[in-house]
Amino acid sequence: MDTERHRQLVASLTELSIPWRVLHGPDNGPVIRLTPVASLETARLDLGISSDGWWVRIGEKSASEFPLGHECVFLLPILEVTPVEARQRLLEGLQIKGIPEEFIELFPFEDVVATGLASESLRWASLALDWAKLIERSPKVAQALAALADSGPTQKLRHEGRRLLKRK
Repeated sequence: MDTERHRQLVASLTELSIPWRVLHGPDNGPVIRLTPVASLETARLDLGISSDGWWVRIGEKSASEFPLGHECVFLLPILEVTPVEARQRLLEGLQIKGIPEEFIELFPFEDVVATGLASESLRWASLALDWAKLIERSPKVAQALAALADSGPTQKLRHEGRRLLKRK
């Protein structure tokens, strides 16, 4: 998404009557103003939007903001639900809050899948591979698939990665 579109979306947040919650970032970091959007109970994941227009993982006492290109390891639990369910729950939450649905474009789905594929964890790599079969393949996901096929944590995952790479 281009920066101009992001600016327009952030501007739309200021026009809404959104109750903002204030939490510190990780390790008592800078304050993040956010509004909760969706709770994915199965994945034990609470997500929101920051006043800066980025997706946020909400913890009990702190929150982590995820601008595009940011490390997404703390979002890996979203892989425990299907891409369709994740998207649907996020869109429903945006609608309930009256936040423009275009904010779904800012959710780093591809970054999460790529992070999972690059993980040394059999669980996250397997779940990310399942997602990679269902979502549109971006260059970033294709690169992560190639790395998995080359040096994934198990032979089974390496073979599945190769099979998926051959499929267009």
